[in-house]
Amino acid sequence: MPYQIITSSCTIIQYKIIDFFDEVVWEVIDCQTKAGQERYAQLFGHAFPKKKRKSNQILLRAGQRQLIDFFTGEVTSNPQRRRRASYDRHYNPCPLDLLEPVALPFTEQQAIQSQSGFQGHLYHIFLSNGFEYFVRKQQQANIHIFSSNCQWDDIIRLEIARIRLGIEKLSQFLCFLRDWEELRVECGVVDKNVPTHAHYYRILAIMGSKPVYEFFHGLRMECEQYNLYDSKIDIWDGRFMDSYSTGQKCPKTEQPSDPDVGKYVHQKKYIGTGYLESRIINSRFRLPKYYSLVNPQWNDNQTFQKTFKDMIAARIEPAEITLADGGPKAHESQEIVRQAGSTPVFAGPKNAAGLIIVTDKNRYFYSRHIPGKY
Repeated sequence: MPYQIITSSCTIIQYKIIDFFDEVVWEVIDCQTKAGQERYAQLFGHAFPKKKRKSNQILLRAGQRQLIDFFTGEVTSNPQRRRRASYDRHYNPCPLDLLEPVALPFTEQQAIQSQSGFQGHLYHIFLSNGFEYFVRKQQQANIHIFSSNCQWDDIIRLEIARIRLGIEKLSQFLCFLRDWEELRVECGVVDKNVPTHAHYYRILAIMGSKPVYEFFHGLRMECEQYNLYDSKIDIWDGRFMDSYSTGQKCPKTEQPSDPDVGKYVHQKKYIGTGYLESRIINSRFRLPKYYSLVNPQWNDNQTFQKTFKDMIAARIEPAEITLADGGPKAHESQEIVRQAGSTPVFAGPKNAAGLIIVTDKNRYFYSRHIPGKY
């Protein structure tokens, strides 16, 4: 059984000689969690090293091959190292016989309740929602796809899996999907053909963003029905998301394939081309209440004001307190929140002017609109 050890800086794959003569069954050990560190200590007889040590691993050069290549006869190019993704990688493969959504096993319920660092399997995301919404949208659009190929709901599950695994390039994800049977089982595409680049892109382009946006609001209304939001604290934050579009203009039309994307520069460092996800989440269970995608070249005041105004226009009531970092610190941003009936609590720099509150941890907040009871 080869081990795939996930650390904060890299992923290590360790084989044993017997793995080359028997059926390969992977075991993923996520050392970023407490449960993974305990499993690491159980296997290797010592605790997982807390401090980073100098690696003695020799990287393969062009033309060099590993031992596994001589047994399989397949020559694969050396994969490029990927950057740390914006999402945590916590994928654990489930048994191959898990083809249909079932109730959570008792061991998984205990692992979740024990606060041991277990964050769940990938198929847990799909247990409570089979994405029938996208099946109906495909029927309404009169789109017919062969049953052996991936449908709209399949592509949505695969895209969620790609994001959760932190794989930025689609080509690398599809390569993993072909060789990773457990991943196909959890995504529900074990009996279907692995989609090609053209099929994957075509479905996303035909589907567009409107069905995804409506699906989000449907989930938001379910959260309201189950009282998963409270009226205490809302938090605003922004996060950059890469786009499939490079932003370059087409030679024939002189227009970019996606005119809404932009180049994102943070602290004088170029990050990439894509969108800025502006979201407002509720602090109770960290569930989003509203989100929008804006041009990353906007400043934080423009981004926050547009998102908050759109949330109010959608008749979504803000919480009693709205928290934000030091980005949207303009007086107009705080005034918009105050007029909506919420209390703005925005962070500020050390040299901030006006009325300032300093916490015990030396954090600064603007107190112009904060009532005395806080």
